[in-house]
Amino acid sequence: LGTAALQAGSIDVALGHFTKAIELDLLNHELVVLRGQAYLQMEYYAPALADAEAAIALCPGLDGFWLKIRALKGQGWDQEVLKAVREALVVYPEEVDLRQIEHELKDVVLPEFVVSFERGGDPDRHDSHDSVPCLGEL
Repeated sequence: LGTAALQAGSIDVALGHFTKAIELDLLNHELVVLRGQAYLQMEYYAPALADAEAAIALCPGLDGFWLKIRALKGQGWDQEVLKAVREALVVYPEEVDLRQIEHELKDVVLPEFVVSFERGGDPDRHDSHDSVPCLGEL
């Protein structure tokens, strides 16, 4: 129902369906990603990022990493996007699209990072997730 509502453009309805489905199946990372995608469509980047991180914690799938990257990008956090891309590359080292984004962001982020670090900025303000098996697979 949530996917149909999302495709029909009824994002609020889709969010409700996905939230109810998640309550019934707490370990289903795919539902969490779908709800995060609905948040992205509404440009609600903070809850989309929260769902991305929850999905990655449940199962470090590529869909969760892409959701995280898009949510961070939507907030304009290029440095955090680069960190998320590198986090995904640990699990998916052969993913060509991730490598391309990493290459593109290096030229933009690294000069900003150096300036921020020299001014006392915290380069590691977000925790990263270790690669773990899906919780439903334990």
